[in-house]
Amino acid sequence: MLIFAHRGGQGHAPANTLKAFDLAVNAGTSALESDVRATVDGNLVFFHDAIVSLGMGRKLPVFLVPYKRLQLINAGAGERIPRVKDVFKHYADQGKLEAMTWSIDVPGIQPSFSIEFDHLVKICEAFVISKNVLACSTGCKILLHWRRKSPVMTYVWSVRPEQLRKMAVSGVINACKACQADVLNIKLEDATSELVDAARAKDLQVFLWDVHDRARYERAIQFNPDAIYTDYPLEATNGTWST
Repeated sequence: MLIFAHRGGQGHAPANTLKAFDLAVNAGTSALESDVRATVDGNLVFFHDAIVSLGMGRKLPVFLVPYKRLQLINAGAGERIPRVKDVFKHYADQGKLEAMTWSIDVPGIQPSFSIEFDHLVKICEAFVISKNVLACSTGCKILLHWRRKSPVMTYVWSVRPEQLRKMAVSGVINACKACQADVLNIKLEDATSELVDAARAKDLQVFLWDVHDRARYERAIQFNPDAIYTDYPLEATNGTWST
């Protein structure tokens, strides 16, 4: 079972920062999860929210903010919002990047609008790590469009509770196959044996997210998932949960 450090392992450091990534990697984690956003000047950064606070009550979408302005923002504990290419270079210089697996949430559900994905493809190709990258979306149909652009990446549908309620198990599995998803990523609370078994019957990998404490971890492993996402990768790896 692969254990992804969710947002770099935000249980121990500010989310999606180099400090979080380094803490996870130095603790022995080789699988990192993060989110990306594109800036107005064409930089791809590790950042979750679509809107960023610039101070003095001013907020703007990340895609309207230049990267240099983002660098003035405290991402927590004095950390800055990092560019994807800088983080990749950081680990490439240490000889670690090739052995790492990245699960990256990419915004957008419309196939005709995927600026972040286009940036991500170029950066991954430059570092020759496309095969180590999982591109994740809450929209299933966009995965097929992405696969045409980068056949090498792995594609993950992070299905939402409302999608499950609307489509039911059979609809979700059929959508995965139609959109050529490789992985069905399920929120732990939504995981059922019926859904997991149906996914495996169609040769889909099963990931579980929102596994952030001992009780959730123990429930998650009952499904024998291929991977989990947790804010506490070290605790999940060595069993040292505090709660």
